[in-house]
Amino acid sequence: MLFKYKGFDKTGKRVKGTVTAGTTEEAGQKLRSRNIYYESLTAAKEFSLEAFSKRQMPGEMLANFSKELSSYLNSGMTILTAIRLLENQHEGEKKYVSFLNSIKTMIDEGKSLYHALNTQKVYALPEFFVQSLNIAGQSGKMVEVLTNMGNFFSAQNKVKKQVKGAMVYPAVIFTVAIAMTSFLIAFVVPKITDIFEDTDQELPPITQFVLGISDFLTHYYIHLIVGIVLV
Repeated sequence: MLFKYKGFDKTGKRVKGTVTAGTTEEAGQKLRSRNIYYESLTAAKEFSLEAFSKRQMPGEMLANFSKELSSYLNSGMTILTAIRLLENQHEGEKKYVSFLNSIKTMIDEGKSLYHALNTQKVYALPEFFVQSLNIAGQSGKMVEVLTNMGNFFSAQNKVKKQVKGAMVYPAVIFTVAIAMTSFLIAFVVPKITDIFEDTDQELPPITQFVLGISDFLTHYYIHLIVGIVLV
């Protein structure tokens, strides 16, 4: 991983740059070995086609992952044991199991949960989620942070569903209104047109406009339907 830093060298001169390391702790050690005293050290955004192609983990899945992991850790399990249990519990969900297996392998090698989540290649995770777990791991508040994250993503997912549901009703009403208007213009208005023609009177512009639309829909409705289907 690439980390950006700002700080001072041993002469007191302000410096900034990047350093490559596996974790924040390792990056800090490298800077100290160079006699650089950093005041900020953050992971740099690295663009790659691989990262770009990763699918965002669904909110509901992220909420469940946070809550379940928090529950297992709170019961006294190690992170590795908890991940193994989650892997067995969700064995029917292939992609999620692949995600868990990737994390488990890295943790088994001695890597931190933060490092495992940040380098796995299955799902894209929110940056603030990963960084929050990094801080939680350093401060010993992993259970508390995971619980709060689980509650946050659950609430966020609930709001998204409510908004999506609220948008369905207006969409249905709009579709029905368009369908009814099209039916009236295409099939009812032509019958009324005959009555107007019998009067031999000049019609108001708005009436002529409606009749023009009716005539167009009557003669070209098949073309319109084909065009909509193709689009």
